[in-house]
Amino acid sequence: MLHILTFKNYASSIVQVKDCKVTCNPEMEGPGCNTGLQRVAQKFSTRSVRECFQCEYVQAEDGQVSGNEKCGKEITGNDIPSIQCPVYADSACFWAASFHKDFTGSTGGLTNMGSTF
Repeated sequence: MLHILTFKNYASSIVQVKDCKVTCNPEMEGPGCNTGLQRVAQKFSTRSVRECFQCEYVQAEDGQVSGNEKCGKEITGNDIPSIQCPVYADSACFWAASFHKDFTGSTGGLTNMGSTF
């Protein structure tokens, strides 16, 4: 049996946090006591969106590309697949772009997904 200890939701103009702590004790409750996770996931649900576009595009510094180049453009028509959002990530869809430099060079990426916030 899964025991919900705490669930807290914090928000400011800079950061949003959803924190849920759970526990089970295999010594007392037996192996496999970590069940009922759907009940925990529902604590994060807002039921705001049912599906989001799912897309990823990465271009390495050497020009090598993986993913779908259309991810960085406005989504029109049926050229980008959509997926049903899991119950814990049904608050909104998001689009993100990131560019970073690591030990092997610069990498950029674009992502579309569902969000818990």
